[in-house]
Amino acid sequence: MAAHQAPDVWLHPELRAAVAAEDWGVVFRVWRRLVGVSQTVLGSRTGLAQSDVSAIERGHRRVTSTEVRQRVVEGLGVPAELLTGPSGSVPRPRRPDDAHTAPTTRGIPGHGGQGHGGQGHGDHLGAGRSNTGRSSAGGRSGGGPPHGQGDGVDYTGAAVVPGLPSLALPSIAPDPDMLDRLTATTTGAVRPDATCLDWLERLLAEHRRAEDTLGSRPLRGIMAQQLRTVVDLHHRARGSVVNRVVRLAAEHAQFMAWLCQDQGEHGAALAWYDRAHDWGLEAGDHDMAATTLSMKSHLAWSTGNSRRCVTLAEAARWSCPDASLGVRGMAAQMAARGHALAGEAEPARRLLREAEALVRGAAERQDNPAWMYFYDETWFRLQRGMAEMHLRAWRTAVELISSGLAQLPETYRRDRAWYRACLAHALVGAGDPEQAASVALATVKDAAEVGRPHSWHELHATAALLVRRRSRHGRELVEALRAHD
Repeated sequence: MAAHQAPDVWLHPELRAAVAAEDWGVVFRVWRRLVGVSQTVLGSRTGLAQSDVSAIERGHRRVTSTEVRQRVVEGLGVPAELLTGPSGSVPRPRRPDDAHTAPTTRGIPGHGGQGHGGQGHGDHLGAGRSNTGRSSAGGRSGGGPPHGQGDGVDYTGAAVVPGLPSLALPSIAPDPDMLDRLTATTTGAVRPDATCLDWLERLLAEHRRAEDTLGSRPLRGIMAQQLRTVVDLHHRARGSVVNRVVRLAAEHAQFMAWLCQDQGEHGAALAWYDRAHDWGLEAGDHDMAATTLSMKSHLAWSTGNSRRCVTLAEAARWSCPDASLGVRGMAAQMAARGHALAGEAEPARRLLREAEALVRGAAERQDNPAWMYFYDETWFRLQRGMAEMHLRAWRTAVELISSGLAQLPETYRRDRAWYRACLAHALVGAGDPEQAASVALATVKDAAEVGRPHSWHELHATAALLVRRRSRHGRELVEALRAHD
């Protein structure tokens, strides 16, 4: 049942990323587009009815059977190297309650059973992609090793505290007394107290900042285990710390959602955002409740759904009027981005002005929650530039993104790769293909190492624009990208 597609079809980055993420709906759509066949033909190769192929492509059904998965792999001719994990075996489909794909809620009363796993959300989590939006087809695609190997950071997770894996960052190493206290807490010998929770909050903050440089891939497994540890503390907590544990669990779940979203695993991200939202409400944390709605708005934007981007951002605005200025500014900015995606310039720019005032006020009053440490006027300028890209105001977008990048610290390696990829795209739109190619070529290495799938896809989009416009630089960028695919 071997497929007869062109021999290089599996070199396509979107297809490789979708296989790595085991997003079979995207695999089907991209494979059919590249090979030029119908759903019926794909079904005949994989032993599926045309209606089943359609349902999987639309996200209404999932491939959960090992036998069906094997038929798909054989029928489409998926190369073994895209399926073989570190152990050398072919990975199995992940369970809905796997810590890497969906929330687990052990230990929190009222939240028992398996997590969502992204099920039931196929109506709005399609694989569409806006011109400047982040692709939903990505995953743990191949390429160079994670940035920093050999730089003293352990990506597999060192047990700084027994039973609590973390990156081996010197800044979080506890002193002997604190280590004894944390060990007793995580092993169940004593109940969690405020001092231990202070340290766990610091641990989370350090990993957030590490992700800015390393990207999301190295932190996924580590953060899943840290979240599990925090949730396990809940049933042993007493008194005033109970609410703090729930709040800390919400912050971990929100970060897990972002890690999933950044790797293009949108179903898992949505489930984690839902869990973080619930826990935020339980803890009485208006900032977390509003933030998760804004991040779900961002998720809708990344799939090209402008209407849902706007409605979720507006929900964040009206449902949590007591949220901090920075959180309200983020919600207004996301609503503006949704309008911009739909080409609605007047409401987009009106909301951007409102968001700018809120963000400036937050900076003056230091009115941001811990997880929005990055959100300042520089960040807003970059996001405004992306909105102007949607409105095809290319020269304005170039100016905003360029000035934002000039102020963005080098430690934000993953985000610098994303915004430089956007800048290259905007430069093509502004009629400067030579400078666009220069920026894009200088971004390839970082995008390959810490920017997959989003920055990587944006660079491919820029290369396609250059080729279509018959720029002599287009092929040069295509070859540079191919060298890292």
